[in-house]
Amino acid sequence: MINDPRERMITFYMSSYRINRQQAEEMYIDSHCLTYESPFITEMMMTEYHDMKLTWFRTRQAMALIDMKLYYSAALLAFTFPEICGRVQYPDLRLNPKISDDQQYFTKWFDENVTDYFGTVERDKGTDIKSSICLNGYLAYKIRCQLVHCRQQKLDDIPNNPKSAWMQKYKSVYFKLTAEEYTLRLTRIDINTVYFAVGIPHICRQIIRAAEATYKQYPDNPLFINDVEGEIKQ
Repeated sequence: MINDPRERMITFYMSSYRINRQQAEEMYIDSHCLTYESPFITEMMMTEYHDMKLTWFRTRQAMALIDMKLYYSAALLAFTFPEICGRVQYPDLRLNPKISDDQQYFTKWFDENVTDYFGTVERDKGTDIKSSICLNGYLAYKIRCQLVHCRQQKLDDIPNNPKSAWMQKYKSVYFKLTAEEYTLRLTRIDINTVYFAVGIPHICRQIIRAAEATYKQYPDNPLFINDVEGEIKQ
């Protein structure tokens, strides 16, 4: 008889669904919100916003949607900020004609204002990993495409690409989006697999924080002022 509840559930999943151990562990993660303990290293990342005063009407509306737990609507709005802020902050950006303008403005601003915020953890030092939560401008842009255009993206494929910095360190990366107010990272030591549960409300709050900072730098920029000729501005 297996006494450990976690092992008992994983064994149950393997036998009931005829899946291997890694798939059973991932199923366990999905059903238990990534909160179980050793032999995993667990890190939870949250951000405090108590002292942040929002002055741009778009950031105020996005935060109001989060407070009402309308996370999808909040994400639809918040994930438009990186492109807008990128166009404001980098007016002289040298664009690559082979890549869409909106992607280039989005990724540059996101990487310099959001990705850097999360930085790396100590055991990522010496690698090309830039963000401790496996979310950079390119991956965030793909999330934006899925949110805004309902264009399904294979998000797992991005960190699992053989050329990815993550694949230079781990054998596989398990990535999912959640509706939680926090983001979790777990590392399974013995099989070199890293798991991420990225909370959309958490990321939206961080985008809002950075967008508000950009707005305060360039409050008179027309891209910030105009919104359907001011007719729906509140």
